[in-house]
Amino acid sequence: MGVSGSQEKYTEFSVTYLDGEAISPKDKLGAGKSLPIKVKVRYKDDITASDLPSSDQTLSLSMSLTYVQADSSAKEVNIVLPFSEHSWTEIFSNVKAGYGHYYQLGDTREINMESFGTHTLRVANTSMPEECATKGFSQTACGFVLEFADIITNYAMNLSYTNVGGWPATEMCSYVNGDIYDALPSELKEGIVETTVVSGHGSDDSQNFISTDKLYLLSTKEVWGKEGTSNQVYYDTAESETRQLDYYKSIGTTTTNFGGAKKQYQGSNWYWWLRTARSNMNDVFYNATRDGDWGGFDTGDSTVGVSLAFRLG
Repeated sequence: MGVSGSQEKYTEFSVTYLDGEAISPKDKLGAGKSLPIKVKVRYKDDITASDLPSSDQTLSLSMSLTYVQADSSAKEVNIVLPFSEHSWTEIFSNVKAGYGHYYQLGDTREINMESFGTHTLRVANTSMPEECATKGFSQTACGFVLEFADIITNYAMNLSYTNVGGWPATEMCSYVNGDIYDALPSELKEGIVETTVVSGHGSDDSQNFISTDKLYLLSTKEVWGKEGTSNQVYYDTAESETRQLDYYKSIGTTTTNFGGAKKQYQGSNWYWWLRTARSNMNDVFYNATRDGDWGGFDTGDSTVGVSLAFRLG
């Protein structure tokens, strides 16, 4: 591909898939299907005024993409954006085939959750970087992750006012993997996979906790990340065992730029729980505040919101 003639002196262009991923040899395209692409045209960085034409120009661009017919055993990939227009069966198939990254971060769709009402799911993560393969690394921000963009309900972390045993021992963990999971649409539940969840501990415990859950709350680092000495939440012992979700990283969410972590309950900004125990206390878990900043509540507070995540695979 290239720019024709003298225009090559001062302009350049690139062609990628819509999500910014490079078009590579041996990419697959299902029979009768299409994938949107993005063409970006720009002036070169090193040009001077003398390099530019003295009159208006019509750019002439050319490129070619060659696809060959696969044999009958080839797996057909069906990607049609946006995320909200696909059936759950199509989404599961695409994620399992390794094409989940074609869905756009931040895309949403509504689901009906019986007595909990209608709520909004958001594409929160699509990547699987090398660190996800590290032994003992939490899988909660690895692969294709959906999170609730809003708050489902309010519930106490532990009415016994303790963080002993961490996230796996909380009443909240049982509640979200029981009552809330049961309220999800049956067709969605078919694609939710069990996830290895690493969680921090409080002052009465000495080791992080590992559990296997269908649904889980997020951790401090998964929301705000941790890049630089000023961007940190203190007393999270499991922060090195996870990563920031792609969505929050893409919108620049940090502990000083936290507006992207705001969520609403019944139309108003509200607090929502994290699974992170505060390590210098024995009765506190962290939360996101109404403004999206980080804070902490004692475990018995039942007026903090529940907004969780899960993985498809």
